[in-house]
Amino acid sequence: MKFSRLLSTAVFITIMSVAGAYAQLPVGSFGMGAAFFNTGATQAQFLYVPATNIQLDFGVGYQQNKIDLPGDAENPEATSQVMLNAGAKYFLNSNAVSPFIGVLGSYNIFPSSLVISGDTKTETDHNGFSLNLLFGAASAISKNVALAAQVGIGFGQTITKQKTTTTASTTEKESTATGLNFGGSAVGVAFYF
Repeated sequence: MKFSRLLSTAVFITIMSVAGAYAQLPVGSFGMGAAFFNTGATQAQFLYVPATNIQLDFGVGYQQNKIDLPGDAENPEATSQVMLNAGAKYFLNSNAVSPFIGVLGSYNIFPSSLVISGDTKTETDHNGFSLNLLFGAASAISKNVALAAQVGIGFGQTITKQKTTTTASTTEKESTATGLNFGGSAVGVAFYF
């Protein structure tokens, strides 16, 4: 509910911020920004404009997650997730509100967990990736500042590797979870120079 309210507010501000036409950024422009995703992730972005109406985005993000530990599904462990993102946006015009389409790829890294119970030791590693198609709009609120909102839909996969060691044996298993997601949905602000 909080995210939908935040997204609605950002879209309203974006649409209403018509202080001037969306200034076409010169080719070779750089920027920095922050994005806040519907998954709860926060991301620092590095932006580059290599050609007219095209923007490349590179980001590093952070998110808190809860992971069910083996043998203790009732007490999930809070853990941090680091995300590395790369994407591209194509702006359809350079008006006060400039809609765009784009793609966003993300590689997610979870820290390893270790649970020791008696003579049993369980090590778990999680990694994942997603690829999202983006639709959104950006609006310049000043010469060097823009607000943006986007909706993303995509495919994601998480791979879990688990190694359980006892005094008698070692067992290794791997599981994969895949599915559609809305992980690319976000609001953000960018500063260009």
